[in-house]
Amino acid sequence: MDIDPKVFAWWIFGYQKFYEDIIRKCICHAKGWTDIIGEVKTPKPTVIRSHAESRPDWQELESLRRSACGLLARRAERGNRAMALDAAFDDGGQIVIGEFKSWGGFEKPHDREALRKDVQEGRCFPDRLAIHSVRYNNEDRPVSHFVFATSLKDTAPYTFPLGDLVVEFMDIANLLKNNVQSLPDCKTRWFAALDEAVCKVKTYVELGKPPSCTS
Repeated sequence: MDIDPKVFAWWIFGYQKFYEDIIRKCICHAKGWTDIIGEVKTPKPTVIRSHAESRPDWQELESLRRSACGLLARRAERGNRAMALDAAFDDGGQIVIGEFKSWGGFEKPHDREALRKDVQEGRCFPDRLAIHSVRYNNEDRPVSHFVFATSLKDTAPYTFPLGDLVVEFMDIANLLKNNVQSLPDCKTRWFAALDEAVCKVKTYVELGKPPSCTS
Protein backbone atom coordinates (compact mmCIF):
# COMPACT_ATOMS: atom_id res chain seq x y z
CA MET A 1 0.00 0.00 0.00
CA ASP A 2 1.39 3.42 -0.91
CA ILE A 3 1.87 5.96 1.87
CA ASP A 4 -0.49 8.93 1.67
CA PRO A 5 1.76 11.95 2.37
CA LYS A 6 -1.18 14.09 3.48
CA VAL A 7 -2.29 11.57 6.09
CA PHE A 8 1.29 11.02 7.25
CA ALA A 9 1.79 14.79 7.57
CA TRP A 10 -1.32 15.08 9.73
CA TRP A 11 -0.11 12.19 11.86
CA ILE A 12 3.19 13.98 12.48
CA PHE A 13 1.47 17.26 13.30
CA GLY A 14 -1.08 15.54 15.54
CA TYR A 15 1.65 14.00 17.66
CA GLN A 16 1.57 15.97 20.93
CA LYS A 17 5.29 16.12 21.61
CA PHE A 18 5.83 17.82 18.26
CA TYR A 19 3.00 20.28 17.92
CA GLU A 20 2.01 21.28 21.45
CA ASP A 21 5.20 23.25 22.11
CA ILE A 22 4.85 25.08 18.79
CA ILE A 23 1.25 26.06 19.49
CA ARG A 24 2.03 27.17 23.05
CA LYS A 25 4.84 29.45 21.85
CA CYS A 26 2.59 30.94 19.18
CA ILE A 27 -0.15 31.60 21.75
CA CYS A 28 2.36 33.30 24.05
CA HIS A 29 3.55 35.47 21.15
CA ALA A 30 -0.01 36.37 20.14
CA LYS A 31 -1.40 37.00 23.63
CA GLY A 32 1.61 38.14 25.64
CA TRP A 33 1.18 35.26 28.08
CA THR A 34 3.91 33.22 29.82
CA ASP A 35 4.08 29.46 29.27
CA ILE A 36 3.95 27.69 32.67
CA ILE A 37 2.99 24.19 31.54
CA GLY A 38 5.83 22.51 33.45
CA GLU A 39 5.11 24.41 36.65
CA VAL A 40 1.45 23.67 37.36
CA LYS A 41 -0.31 20.68 38.83
CA THR A 42 -4.03 19.99 38.61
CA PRO A 43 -6.11 18.72 41.54
CA LYS A 44 -6.96 15.04 41.62
CA PRO A 45 -10.17 14.00 39.83
CA THR A 46 -12.03 13.39 43.11
CA VAL A 47 -11.35 16.99 44.18
CA ILE A 48 -12.38 18.43 40.82
CA ARG A 49 -15.56 16.32 40.80
CA SER A 50 -16.53 17.40 44.33
CA HIS A 51 -16.22 21.04 43.32
CA ALA A 52 -18.09 20.51 40.03
CA GLU A 53 -21.02 18.86 41.79
CA SER A 54 -21.78 22.00 43.77
CA ARG A 55 -20.38 24.93 41.81
CA PRO A 56 -23.12 27.58 41.54
CA ASP A 57 -21.93 29.05 38.25
CA TRP A 58 -22.89 25.79 36.50
CA GLN A 59 -26.57 25.92 37.44
CA GLU A 60 -27.55 26.37 33.79
CA LEU A 61 -25.01 23.80 32.59
CA GLU A 62 -26.36 20.51 33.89
CA SER A 63 -25.33 18.52 30.82
CA LEU A 64 -21.77 19.74 31.23
CA ARG A 65 -21.85 19.01 34.96
CA ARG A 66 -23.09 15.44 34.43
CA SER A 67 -20.53 14.74 31.71
CA ALA A 68 -17.68 16.18 33.76
CA CYS A 69 -18.62 14.33 36.93
CA GLY A 70 -19.08 11.05 35.09
CA LEU A 71 -15.71 11.31 33.37
CA LEU A 72 -13.97 12.41 36.56
CA ALA A 73 -15.49 9.46 38.44
CA ARG A 74 -14.06 7.07 35.86
CA ARG A 75 -10.68 8.77 36.11
CA ALA A 76 -10.75 8.37 39.88
CA GLU A 77 -11.51 4.67 39.52
CA ARG A 78 -8.49 4.28 37.25
CA GLY A 79 -6.08 5.74 39.79
CA ASN A 80 -7.21 9.27 40.71
CA ARG A 81 -4.04 10.79 39.26
CA ALA A 82 -3.68 14.50 38.55
CA MET A 83 -4.54 15.26 34.91
CA ALA A 84 -2.00 16.42 32.37
CA LEU A 85 -2.83 19.58 30.40
CA ASP A 86 -1.86 20.55 26.88
CA ALA A 87 -1.26 24.13 28.01
CA ALA A 88 -1.05 26.43 31.01
CA PHE A 89 -0.25 30.15 30.91
CA ASP A 90 0.18 33.08 33.26
CA ASP A 91 -1.75 36.10 31.99
CA GLY A 92 -0.48 38.85 34.27
CA GLY A 93 -1.36 36.84 37.37
CA GLN A 94 -4.44 35.16 35.92
CA ILE A 95 -4.20 31.43 35.19
CA VAL A 96 -5.14 30.15 31.74
CA ILE A 97 -5.29 26.45 30.88
CA GLY A 98 -5.97 24.85 27.53
CA GLU A 99 -6.39 21.84 25.31
CA PHE A 100 -5.49 21.36 21.65
CA LYS A 101 -7.12 19.10 19.10
CA SER A 102 -5.38 19.19 15.75
CA TRP A 103 -7.18 16.05 14.60
CA GLY A 104 -10.51 17.75 15.14
CA GLY A 105 -10.32 19.66 11.88
CA PHE A 106 -8.45 17.12 9.75
CA GLU A 107 -11.34 16.37 7.42
CA LYS A 108 -13.66 19.27 8.20
CA PRO A 109 -13.01 22.42 10.27
CA HIS A 110 -15.38 23.05 13.15
CA ASP A 111 -18.21 25.53 13.01
CA ARG A 112 -17.61 27.62 16.12
CA GLU A 113 -21.26 27.89 17.14
CA ALA A 114 -21.68 24.12 16.89
CA LEU A 115 -18.45 23.68 18.81
CA ARG A 116 -19.66 26.09 21.47
CA LYS A 117 -22.78 23.97 21.91
CA ASP A 118 -20.64 20.84 22.17
CA VAL A 119 -18.57 22.49 24.91
CA GLN A 120 -21.63 23.68 26.83
CA GLU A 121 -23.25 20.25 26.67
CA GLY A 122 -20.17 18.40 27.84
CA ARG A 123 -18.98 16.75 24.64
CA CYS A 124 -15.54 18.43 24.58
CA PHE A 125 -13.07 18.20 27.47
CA PRO A 126 -15.70 18.36 30.26
CA ASP A 127 -13.20 17.11 32.86
CA ARG A 128 -10.67 19.79 31.90
CA LEU A 129 -13.31 22.52 31.84
CA ALA A 130 -14.23 21.53 35.39
CA ILE A 131 -10.73 22.30 36.70
CA HIS A 132 -11.32 25.22 39.05
CA SER A 133 -7.75 25.75 40.25
CA VAL A 134 -4.16 24.61 39.78
CA ARG A 135 -1.13 24.50 42.03
CA TYR A 136 1.40 27.08 40.87
CA ASN A 137 4.34 28.62 42.77
CA ASN A 138 3.26 26.64 45.86
CA GLU A 139 -0.18 28.27 45.81
CA ASP A 140 -3.63 27.13 44.73
CA ARG A 141 -4.57 29.57 41.96
CA PRO A 142 -8.05 29.86 40.40
CA VAL A 143 -8.41 29.17 36.67
CA SER A 144 -10.18 32.02 34.89
CA HIS A 145 -9.66 31.28 31.19
CA PHE A 146 -9.68 28.16 29.01
CA VAL A 147 -8.20 28.01 25.50
CA PHE A 148 -9.43 25.41 23.00
CA ALA A 149 -7.22 25.38 19.88
CA THR A 150 -8.42 23.37 16.89
CA SER A 151 -9.36 23.92 13.23
CA LEU A 152 -12.16 26.43 12.74
CA LYS A 153 -14.10 27.66 9.72
CA ASP A 154 -14.16 31.19 11.10
CA THR A 155 -10.68 32.26 12.20
CA ALA A 156 -11.72 35.46 14.01
CA PRO A 157 -11.15 35.54 17.80
CA TYR A 158 -14.07 34.04 19.67
CA THR A 159 -14.73 33.94 23.41
CA PHE A 160 -17.79 33.13 25.51
CA PRO A 161 -18.59 32.64 29.19
CA LEU A 162 -19.01 29.18 30.64
CA GLY A 163 -20.15 30.00 34.12
CA ASP A 164 -17.29 31.91 35.72
CA LEU A 165 -14.86 30.62 33.11
CA VAL A 166 -14.03 32.41 29.86
CA VAL A 167 -13.60 29.97 26.96
CA GLU A 168 -11.65 31.04 23.90
CA PHE A 169 -11.54 29.21 20.57
CA MET A 170 -8.36 29.54 18.49
CA ASP A 171 -7.87 28.35 14.94
CA ILE A 172 -4.55 26.48 14.82
CA ALA A 173 -3.74 27.22 11.18
CA ASN A 174 -4.38 30.94 11.58
CA LEU A 175 -2.47 31.03 14.86
CA LEU A 176 0.59 29.47 13.22
CA LYS A 177 0.39 31.61 10.09
CA ASN A 178 0.28 34.83 12.08
CA ASN A 179 2.99 34.00 14.62
CA VAL A 180 5.55 31.40 13.51
CA GLN A 181 7.36 33.86 11.23
CA SER A 182 8.04 36.03 14.27
CA LEU A 183 9.77 33.14 16.07
CA PRO A 184 12.76 32.53 13.74
CA ASP A 185 15.05 30.89 16.33
CA CYS A 186 12.33 28.50 17.45
CA LYS A 187 11.32 27.79 13.87
CA THR A 188 14.88 26.85 12.91
CA ARG A 189 15.13 24.40 15.82
CA TRP A 190 11.71 22.86 15.11
CA PHE A 191 12.43 22.22 11.46
CA ALA A 192 15.92 20.89 12.19
CA ALA A 193 14.44 18.46 14.71
CA LEU A 194 11.76 17.42 12.21
CA ASP A 195 14.40 16.81 9.51
CA GLU A 196 16.40 14.70 11.98
CA ALA A 197 13.29 12.71 12.88
CA VAL A 198 12.56 11.99 9.19
CA CYS A 199 16.14 10.78 8.74
CA LYS A 200 15.69 8.41 11.68
CA VAL A 201 12.49 7.04 10.17
CA LYS A 202 14.27 6.46 6.84
CA THR A 203 17.15 4.70 8.62
CA TYR A 204 14.70 2.49 10.46
CA VAL A 205 12.90 1.55 7.25
CA GLU A 206 16.10 0.92 5.28
CA LEU A 207 18.28 -0.74 7.93
CA GLY A 208 15.82 -2.07 10.50
CA LYS A 209 17.35 0.05 13.27
CA PRO A 210 14.85 1.67 15.63
CA PRO A 211 15.44 5.42 16.19
CA SER A 212 16.91 4.80 19.66
CA CYS A 213 19.69 2.76 18.06
CA THR A 214 20.71 5.36 15.48
CA SER A 215 23.12 8.19 15.92
